[in-house]
Amino acid sequence: MGYCYYGNYAQYYEVARVETLRSLGINYKDLEELGFLLPVSDFNIKYVLPAYYDEELDVKCIIKETPDVKIKFFYETKNSKGELLNFGTTTLVFINSKTNVGILGYTFKAETDDVRDTLSAKIIRYIERLVPNQINISDYNIKSKNFNDTANDIKFKNLSTLELIKKSNVIIICTNHSIYKEVIKKRKFKNKIFIDPWRVLGQELIVKKLI
Repeated sequence: MGYCYYGNYAQYYEVARVETLRSLGINYKDLEELGFLLPVSDFNIKYVLPAYYDEELDVKCIIKETPDVKIKFFYETKNSKGELLNFGTTTLVFINSKTNVGILGYTFKAETDDVRDTLSAKIIRYIERLVPNQINISDYNIKSKNFNDTANDIKFKNLSTLELIKKSNVIIICTNHSIYKEVIKKRKFKNKIFIDPWRVLGQELIVKKLI
C-alpha cells in the first residue's frame, strides 16, 4: 500500500519526547542515575491522514502543563506539505527506582485467562530493565501460582491481589478485572499509588491512597 505502519508512531513520539527533554537540559540517563524512572502510563493518538514510505515527517512535541507526579506530552505529526497527519498525547509517571512496582493484571483483557497479545509483558520487560527484582505480579483470572508465559518468555509467582498491593508502593492496573475495583475500594491502603489507565477506580489516571 505504501503507507507508513500506524504502530510506528509510538516510536516516533518517543523520539520526539526524548529530544524535547534534551532541549530542556534533561535526559533519561541522568534521571535514571538520580533514581527516577518514567514509564508510560497512557498513550492516545488520533489519525487524520496517512504518511507514505520515504516521506519526511515533522513530529512536534510540547509540554503544556506543569509536571507533578506525572508529565504529559502533546504531539502533532505533519508531512513536508505541512498537512496534519495525526495528533496525540502520552502521560509518563515519575517512579523512584527503589520503589516496588506491582503489576495488577496480566491477561490481554478483563474476565479471561487469555494472555495472547498482552500489553503487560511489554510493561514488565521495560520496568525490569530499570528496577530488576522489584516487580510483583498478580492476575486474579490466572489460577496457576507459578505462571510461565512461554510466548513472551516471562515467568512469575502469581500473588493474590491483596498480597501484591501490600508488597508494592506503586501499583499499575494493567487489566480491568472487576474484582480489582471491589478489593481496592473496600479497603484502606496506606501510602499506595495506583496508576489506573483503565479507569477501574474512577476518572483519575493516578489515584493516591494515603490513609
